[in-house]
Amino acid sequence: MFPGSNFIRVSWKKYQTAKQLFRHKIAQFRKIFSNSWFNFKKSRNFGLPVIQQFNNTDVQFGYAFGQNTMDYRAAKQFIIDKLRDELSEDLVYHGIHHTLDVLKMAAEIAESEGVDEHNLLLLKTAAVYHDCGFIKNKHNGHEEVGCQIVREHLPGFGYEPTDIEVICSMIMATKIPQSPKNLLEEILCDADLDYLGRKDFFQIGRTLYQELHAYHLLNDEQAWNRLQVNFLSNHRFHTTTNKLLREPVKLRYLEDLKELVASYV
Repeated sequence: MFPGSNFIRVSWKKYQTAKQLFRHKIAQFRKIFSNSWFNFKKSRNFGLPVIQQFNNTDVQFGYAFGQNTMDYRAAKQFIIDKLRDELSEDLVYHGIHHTLDVLKMAAEIAESEGVDEHNLLLLKTAAVYHDCGFIKNKHNGHEEVGCQIVREHLPGFGYEPTDIEVICSMIMATKIPQSPKNLLEEILCDADLDYLGRKDFFQIGRTLYQELHAYHLLNDEQAWNRLQVNFLSNHRFHTTTNKLLREPVKLRYLEDLKELVASYV
């Protein structure tokens, strides 16, 4: 890095490789220059490349920076690609489909709750990263692993440290038992378990049972249904939106499950 500037000198070949990766693979781009002190924390808005060629092999390479903005789209694409590549096929509940469902519901609840644009971006980022810790293929402690991934990669997409901590707080709030302390955390928690009050409750619940059974966390369906009764009895939705839309439906499912469990010998 040249003192007082946003430029580094690299080989022409390395520049060409990085330029191809830049638009959709900013995180990989950052790794290419990790030994050259190129620090994406310097700015949150990457403009067009500014290039000064010194000879046939060396290039001074930098970016014209504008008003600070988070690159949510690139951050989202990065983690979606990572989840597709690295999640175990045994995660039939905590798969990429769950992440996308939570993202969709978080955005819908946020609109109903009147969340502003900046906080909506933070919420959507937390939603798409909230279960990324499952790439380590274990259930216990995946939230902490997810926050490690967030802190490692989101600076490369223009996220400020304060925003990253807000995102991590949202992710940690989803840890069971949920513990939201503000509206954003409440929205993500409700989006994460939104299916509890939806018509696809039994369908989605079946995939969670299959996953827990595959990881030897449950023995049989009777144990699963008893677990569901206990879980639903203690669960509460947090946002006004889901208290109105999902809580009554969830309580009906709880009564159905209680009757089923009562029939066990």
